[in-house]
Amino acid sequence: MFNKIFVIGGIIILVLFAFLIRQEFVFNAAIDASKKYITALAEGNAQKALEYSSGEAAVAATRLMDGKVAASVDIFLCEIVSYGNDWGKAAAGVRLTLSDGTEDIGWYSMDVIKNRQGWKVISLKETVPVLSGQGLFISQNDVSQGQKIITGYLEALTLNDLEGAKNFLAGQAKRQHEISTSVLGKAPLIKTYGNVQLRGVWEKDGLLVCRAEYHVDDREVISIVTLAEVKTGQWRIINIQQVGT
Repeated sequence: MFNKIFVIGGIIILVLFAFLIRQEFVFNAAIDASKKYITALAEGNAQKALEYSSGEAAVAATRLMDGKVAASVDIFLCEIVSYGNDWGKAAAGVRLTLSDGTEDIGWYSMDVIKNRQGWKVISLKETVPVLSGQGLFISQNDVSQGQKIITGYLEALTLNDLEGAKNFLAGQAKRQHEISTSVLGKAPLIKTYGNVQLRGVWEKDGLLVCRAEYHVDDREVISIVTLAEVKTGQWRIINIQQVGT
């Protein structure tokens, strides 16, 4: 009786082990396709991107990412967050250095499917980073750097230097700024600013969240500012959420 239980237990363990090995192989294949697609897209290699895409993602491959070719690509995150039968959803984080020397960072969600040719990316959507877990160990040096970035951004806005202001942004914040630049008037968005005070409230994995207080024109503004670390170690604003005045 004991031997039968031992044999059955051994079989169950082998089956589970085989399942885990297969799942790991599937995940690796899907992740590999996701990485190759987004790298080719960022580098402007449409032909290579088409090899690993289908549907909407293939259409995006012909347009390239933001119409700019990246000089270098650093994928610091790529994982399968949802998985089913020959389908999955991948999340990726990418640091870019563009051909003009400027830096950017972005987070993307991709749907992937498996067909006869292997794993293909079928959709790509820019997202925001998920802030999870404790981030209580905050570098005061990073907070100081963040304060310089926010101050520089406000200074550029007072000068109506929208192109210069863009250099302090990254991710969706930068994209939204570029879109709005074409419709903004010649008058500066703000006339004066001052007394910029920053307090770090969360930091983890190259992301920093700060409570910012500053004066804009005749009012006091309180905002939650999220910054991300780009490839050279500098910080860029990826979100500003005003919480009060």
